[in-house]
Amino acid sequence: MQVKWGKRALRRLDGAVDYGLRQFGKITSERLYRKMRSYDVLLSLNPQVGKVELLLAGRRYEYRSLVVPNTTSWSTTSTRPRTEL
Repeated sequence: MQVKWGKRALRRLDGAVDYGLRQFGKITSERLYRKMRSYDVLLSLNPQVGKVELLLAGRRYEYRSLVVPNTTSWSTTSTRPRTEL
């Protein structure tokens, strides 16, 4: 499975990295970016690792979120087509 970042998610990531750059410096900002993007591999290998977003249930895609530890409550969403059981 491939992780696809939406435009809004990428803007939010850019905003978080920019904020980190201003508040904590280049090294910390780069670490945050690398950490966030490292979850792409985890999600692609284990797409159901995140919690199902109940508020988005019933849509064409199933949405899951993954809270990244040691960040400021950042979450990312993994989507895949829903499958009916």
